[in-house]
Amino acid sequence: MDNAVPIPLWAMLLCYALLLLPAAIAWYFRIPILRRLGVAVLRMTVQLSLVGLALVYLFRWENWWLNLAWVVGMIVFATFSAINNSELDYRRFFLPVLGRLACLACLFCSFSTGCSLISTMYLARSTSSSSGVCCWATR
Repeated sequence: MDNAVPIPLWAMLLCYALLLLPAAIAWYFRIPILRRLGVAVLRMTVQLSLVGLALVYLFRWENWWLNLAWVVGMIVFATFSAINNSELDYRRFFLPVLGRLACLACLFCSFSTGCSLISTMYLARSTSSSSGVCCWATR
């Protein structure tokens, strides 16, 4: 947690300013989505703030079962969200969608773990001396 990069307020405001272009286009062409866009931005801000707050404690406590519960909760929530947004029947599609999302989560975890291991192996091979100077940097 100590090496987290803080995002300054001006950078956040610049990110929100990116939404002005689609809002201006929608207003110019009289597309009735400005209210939905405003609600979505407000909802996004609140949700990401709450998730950020929860992740601070998840990283601080470092319990594997708590992290697993967080991932399972996100998968279940994504399943409900996907079924609800596509207006499908929950009884028929809950288990198949849950299974697919769980498989995707396992694939993502396997891929990121593999990338981390490869990165660690490359770093271990690229340091040649006890001083920590990289081999390829001294050539």
